[in-house]
Amino acid sequence: MNIRRKTRQGHVVQKKIYAVCGTCNSGWMSRLESAAKPVLTQLQAADSCSLDLVRQTILANWIVLKMMVVEHSIRNQAIFTQAARTAFMERREMPPNLQIWLFRCGKGRWRSGYARHASGARRIPISELPNVPTVPDNPPNVKSVSLGFNELFIHANFTVLADFKLDLEHDRFGVRLWPFGGGSINWPPAFTLSEEAATVIAETILRLPRITAA
Repeated sequence: MNIRRKTRQGHVVQKKIYAVCGTCNSGWMSRLESAAKPVLTQLQAADSCSLDLVRQTILANWIVLKMMVVEHSIRNQAIFTQAARTAFMERREMPPNLQIWLFRCGKGRWRSGYARHASGARRIPISELPNVPTVPDNPPNVKSVSLGFNELFIHANFTVLADFKLDLEHDRFGVRLWPFGGGSINWPPAFTLSEEAATVIAETILRLPRITAA
């Protein structure tokens, strides 16, 4: 696996990205934002609550919307296909190979923080391994987005590689939002991340092995 790393920081709420039409922005996107606001308000305040499947769906949709819009701040790193964007807009169809977790943090820069990382990865036949240094970088095809809102820390990974799986253990520290687990989510989780631990999670894809043999 040959990895090319790209990192962007700031906060998604403060960024103005002109990547959508006015009709979408004031239409279905605005309705999605309005639906997500009360859910986000409870979670970021660490209020005790239970998220049923309806509210989990609202939150997951909001996170995917942010991921799709914010990646256009640097268009040559966008990895969501037009087909995936259209399917989400028309049917709220979630992209395949997407993972989302929710954590409690509220520490340091993650009280109001945003980070995005992108990698270009591919499997390399064993016969080519001696020549790995000459293999050119791939365009981005693995991406992560991390958002901090007061006590709430969100981390999402997405890849367009059908056979690429991230073996993560984030469930030990937070709760998985997507793919759905089938039951309600009790909030807040018992474990609170430190600023350093949240940063480690945000930088997960930067620690991918550079080479994976096919």
